[in-house]
Amino acid sequence: FDILCRVNGADGTPVLKSGKLLFVDLAGSERIKETGSSGESLVETRNINKSLLTLGKVISRLGKAAKMRHQPEQAQALSNMHIPFRDSVLTKLLMHCFQGDAHALMICCASPSSRCLEDTLLTLRYAQQASSIETN
Repeated sequence: FDILCRVNGADGTPVLKSGKLLFVDLAGSERIKETGSSGESLVETRNINKSLLTLGKVISRLGKAAKMRHQPEQAQALSNMHIPFRDSVLTKLLMHCFQGDAHALMICCASPSSRCLEDTLLTLRYAQQASSIETN
């Protein structure tokens, strides 16, 4: 969603402010064996997994970059770090959410069931990495 707001500035003149609001459902990686995907469904499953893998790399590298910013001796390595935003459609869409003065919110769903323990732990690790990202 593109959001436009007209507000009054300090001097009373109208100011137009704009922003974007994105909702992305990251349902989780699809396990091909469990879903029995084939044909078009298999292609879609592979694309979902590729996008989530790329998003994981982006989140990991942005988290690492945030830590490096606090270490002056890491300045050269930080300037050479590549963030793979263009490696998937999902990360291209979300690129502006991780840069500049953007604010991002991640809501994770975790299950108390022991049957879902592995997925829950992966989700929580993903969120932990995402929480370490700092925007400018």
